[in-house]
Amino acid sequence: MPHSDKPLDCTVIAPPGPVGLSRLRNRVWRKPGLEPALNSTQRTRVSLCDGSPPQQEEGWPRHQEEVAKPPLKERTGWCGQTMPGHTTPSARAEVASQPFLNRASTPPAAQEGSRGNFRSLPAIWRGGPGQKGRVWTALLLLLAALSGCLGPHYIRTDPGSRAAAPRLTGLTEHVVLVSIDGLRPDAISLQETPTLSRLTTEGSYTLSARTILPSKTLPSHTSMLTGQPPDIHGVSWNTNARLTKRRVGIPTVFSVLRGEGYVTAAFFSKSKFTSLQRPGSLDYSQAPGGWFGYWPADRTVRDIENYLATERPHFLFVHFGDPDHAGHASGWMSPKYGEAVKHVDAAIDRLQAIAQKSFGPDNVTIIVTADHGGHDRDHGSNDPTDVTIPWIAWGRGVSPALLARPVETFDTASTVLWLLGMTEPEAWAGNPVKEAFSVK
Repeated sequence: MPHSDKPLDCTVIAPPGPVGLSRLRNRVWRKPGLEPALNSTQRTRVSLCDGSPPQQEEGWPRHQEEVAKPPLKERTGWCGQTMPGHTTPSARAEVASQPFLNRASTPPAAQEGSRGNFRSLPAIWRGGPGQKGRVWTALLLLLAALSGCLGPHYIRTDPGSRAAAPRLTGLTEHVVLVSIDGLRPDAISLQETPTLSRLTTEGSYTLSARTILPSKTLPSHTSMLTGQPPDIHGVSWNTNARLTKRRVGIPTVFSVLRGEGYVTAAFFSKSKFTSLQRPGSLDYSQAPGGWFGYWPADRTVRDIENYLATERPHFLFVHFGDPDHAGHASGWMSPKYGEAVKHVDAAIDRLQAIAQKSFGPDNVTIIVTADHGGHDRDHGSNDPTDVTIPWIAWGRGVSPALLARPVETFDTASTVLWLLGMTEPEAWAGNPVKEAFSVK
């Protein structure tokens, strides 16, 4: 292709920090040779569009990060996440061909005109001639840097880095753990929830399980997935709104399973879960971008259906954020909250059908729970409406019953490992909820 002034996916490459961004404030229009000489530890990627993977056009030089790629099986992709080989045209074509990674899976708002919206910006915002244009460009780039990455976070780990496939000796070969963010147990009976009501009838359950304090999304989910209370896992934050990356530093159910050869996958619907997308622990995961990125349940289920068309993970984690989103906006138990619960209930019905089709009708165990409840328009306290959560088991090996034993949220990780034939790490605080199953 001949030399062109055409912008390439609305991205720039810059050294980290405002200084590096200001140096590149006038380089949004990408031409061959404009990339600075950065090594793999110095680059920061800022997306001004929808965050979809860069699609290099034939004849254009490689991006600097492709030239300086680290010698790892897991490549560092946009937004500082790991992706498989966005380093060659063939690798990009491979990813684009997978329905759960292509642009069709991006939110509709991001699909429409994502290539052209940069041209539609006023000239002063595009960094055109003059001091004002350069100032606006610098401010836009700084805003993008401060907001983390605007695009989704996808991780797909090289299968060759996983341990040898295990000999499956557990009660089931596949576990699907569903967390409904902000679901109060009383919403199951007070709202229209035919699916959740059916799961309690056909499965084993308690509507008086308890989460941790603070009853916040990220600390609670970290306890759910590490089998540890907050004073051990150390996650006290509930946002990714900071410049430095924060990772969960102790073993998760993902890392323990994958270390033994099990295939793991996670579909997060909030951007704050990037701290749980630890490289090497998940064969595949996705989360929205930005500080407050959010995907509705039907988009998440659609992506899961595309993923399970070709993949068969042993452990699949699914997060639905709709009730929490509605609770903060309109109040817990409000009509809008009820609509969100109804929406998620329908999504679980669809997810259940997809799981049975993919894994077999009697070859999957589903656990449905929540991270916290809520009152008024908030949560986080020790109020019973905040800390009381549902815990439901359905499917292979489940013995239908109302559970008598107390269930804590960190028991969930231990139960997942036990169902798949593994023993939880000795240091974990949780215990398997064996009472819910026919094999003790």
